[in-house]
Amino acid sequence: MHGPIAAMIAAPACAETTLRIAVPLLTRHVGNPYAGFTLPSIAAAVGVFDSLVVIDAKGQVRPWLAKEWSSEDGRVWRIKLRDDIKFSNGKPLTTKALTVGAVYMKTAAGAVETVASSLAIIETVTAISDTEAEIRLKQPDATFPYRLAMWRLPEPDAWEIAAAGKDLPVGIGTGPFAFTSIDAAGAKLKANRTSWQPPKVDAMEARVLPEGVARAQAVLSGGMDIAMAIDRGDVDDIRATGGSAQVRFTARMPYFRS
Repeated sequence: MHGPIAAMIAAPACAETTLRIAVPLLTRHVGNPYAGFTLPSIAAAVGVFDSLVVIDAKGQVRPWLAKEWSSEDGRVWRIKLRDDIKFSNGKPLTTKALTVGAVYMKTAAGAVETVASSLAIIETVTAISDTEAEIRLKQPDATFPYRLAMWRLPEPDAWEIAAAGKDLPVGIGTGPFAFTSIDAAGAKLKANRTSWQPPKVDAMEARVLPEGVARAQAVLSGGMDIAMAIDRGDVDDIRATGGSAQVRFTARMPYFRS
């Protein structure tokens, strides 16, 4: 059973070059792409960290940071990365991002991360070249490419140093934005002009507003451009002011117990 669990409401376009998003919460470690990636809590981070593949609206796996993948037996996979991508600190994307990530996910700290549990089937990751890696699984899995949509890559040199000291940084990614600050109130980001995906605005802000009514009112008042996870009752009010609603569906099944 599918049902809407979140709505993203956009106000009429404004002249500002900062996109402002009201969210109910942010993940505790929004700069850590291994800590989990579910909306709306990672609304800011999806603009920073790119995944190896993406799943399109038809449920098909599409290339992203990985341009090719193949396996003859479902257990050993060859992954080829794009060779024209750089992180926001100027360093090129290479298979080191995969090998460092694989090592981190097997550490005591990394193994308890949400993403690590989804990729626990990985046995080893070996760099064949700067752009090609071999991923060996614990057992054959024909659906493994779908799992790669969970793997978002931070810049490995900074990540390796920080993870060793258990002081994970505000992550550095390949996406169109880079973090400038993160605190309890939200996160601020600036455009990453060297990204392979050109940013459409100069900056972005994700502000934490726990109450749905407050998020809706922030859009109605012009204080925010987008409100995520609002109540259905607020949709008509926002549409009446020229805004629009986007409904996200989930495979979760609600139930009642008598």
